[in-house]
Amino acid sequence: REGGGPEVKMMFLFFVGMLSRIEGFDHVGSVPTVDLSISEEEASSVLREALRNYGFFYVKSHGISDELVSQQFAASRDVFNLEQAVKETMSFESTLDIGYLSNQGLDEDSGQIDTKEGFLLSTNAVILNPNATINPDDPLAGSVLKWPTALPEYETIMREWTKQMYNLNGRLNKLLFRALGGIENSLALNPFIIVKQLRYAPTLDNLGAGAHADWGSLTILATDQVPGLEIESDSGAWIPVPPRPGCFIVNAGDQVEFYTRGFFRSANHRVRPTVNQVRFSTALFAYFDYDKVVHPLTSILDFPDANFSKPISPGVSTGDYFSFKLCESVGKPPEDCRRTQQQRGEEGQTNNDLPSSSNSEL
Repeated sequence: REGGGPEVKMMFLFFVGMLSRIEGFDHVGSVPTVDLSISEEEASSVLREALRNYGFFYVKSHGISDELVSQQFAASRDVFNLEQAVKETMSFESTLDIGYLSNQGLDEDSGQIDTKEGFLLSTNAVILNPNATINPDDPLAGSVLKWPTALPEYETIMREWTKQMYNLNGRLNKLLFRALGGIENSLALNPFIIVKQLRYAPTLDNLGAGAHADWGSLTILATDQVPGLEIESDSGAWIPVPPRPGCFIVNAGDQVEFYTRGFFRSANHRVRPTVNQVRFSTALFAYFDYDKVVHPLTSILDFPDANFSKPISPGVSTGDYFSFKLCESVGKPPEDCRRTQQQRGEEGQTNNDLPSSSNSEL
């Protein structure tokens, strides 16, 4: 809300000044923006400082049209406006990370139930088939998916959206590895991704999404310009990350923090919906290549004195890591989620015996 007398403005400036002293957040309210229209050297430098200090940044000049953004959000509203019984025919399948789910509890400390619904698509062809590669012109090709048959245009829109976001993730990965001193990108050549459309109901008491960190490499978030996202500072204060026209919001996930041993941070974040507005957002959760083993860095080129906050740990493949986190979230032992190479080859494109769950915490 605009306006307010000089006393209100003075209190606001004092509050911002106090927040700016929080360790790790020297520019509170100004999460950096990576502009993809400038040189890669300049853009990677901004990305580096953003992920070191915040774990978050905005990205602009990303090349995805306003028209496609609008079409995607219209498709999201349409799928969530379907009758509940129809949505439940597309119920969530945990091992492939596809389908409809609701009532996710992410914040164990508060015990609050999230107010959001989700609808997921994933490039699960790489889970089902050990020899599968992802086609950047149609990343969802070959994957088992649940399409709302009552919405004939939905699939076309979401395939195009996934293609555009997949390729944007590729551009950001190029900057990510350049920001680490030009390390060769051998981990994100065929990245596994999940597209998750979200609807947050208005609420007074509950969180839309409880405090959590993302599991993967990078998350790219499109919002409908309704605020609500907050990131946690080193002191435990919650800092708003408001929507910006023409921008997406990007954050590093746990895989990047693991790979860089904390040089880049995976920040806790949450969504606090407004009281009288429904909020829609759509996230692309990207991971490194499904079968690649991620080994933590021992050093970073151009940063010989880098302060690593994490110890060197044994390497782990994206598939094993994802399966462990997914099983952990639905209360299953890891072996129930991780298919062996032999099982994946035998199953091909079938998924008739896959367990399903409505309690995933992705």
